[in-house]
Amino acid sequence: MPKNFSALLQASPNLYNLTIYFTTLQLFFDDDSICRLLGQQITHLKIHLHSQNIKLDNFPMARLVSTFSNLKYLCFLNGYYRFGNVESFILSIINRLSEWNSLVSFSISNICLKEETRSKGIQYWVSEHISNNRLFLVDYTDNEFRLWL
Repeated sequence: MPKNFSALLQASPNLYNLTIYFTTLQLFFDDDSICRLLGQQITHLKIHLHSQNIKLDNFPMARLVSTFSNLKYLCFLNGYYRFGNVESFILSIINRLSEWNSLVSFSISNICLKEETRSKGIQYWVSEHISNNRLFLVDYTDNEFRLWL
C-alpha cells in the first residue's frame, strides 16, 4: 500500500487536505519518502483516533511534527470515547507549537476534560502552558477542544 500511496501523492501535487486513520498514518511513518511527500503537500490534517488500542503515552508526536512541519490545521477526531489523559495529550501538542510555525488551529473532538481543568477555565489552563509571547484563543464546547493561534 505505501508504494501506491506514494504514487498517488506524486500524481496529486495540489493535495493539501488529508483525513486519515491513525493506524494507517503509522504505516506511512515507516516510509521516509512518503513522509517527505506528506510534509511538502499537506497543510490540513485530520487524524481519526478510532481504537482503544491507541496509547497516547506512546503517540509518535516527534514524528508527526517532523513529517508535517508545514501544517496550518491539525485536528484529531476521537472515535473512541475513553480517551485517557487528554490534558496530557493536548499539552504535548502545545509544547511543540514552536516547531509548527504555520499552525493556525488545533482541535480534538469527542473528549472530556477533567473537572479540575474546566473549573480553572480553559483559557487560563492553556495560558499556564503556552509561550508568553503567543497570542491565542481557546474554546471547549460540545466535548471539542479548539485552539487558534
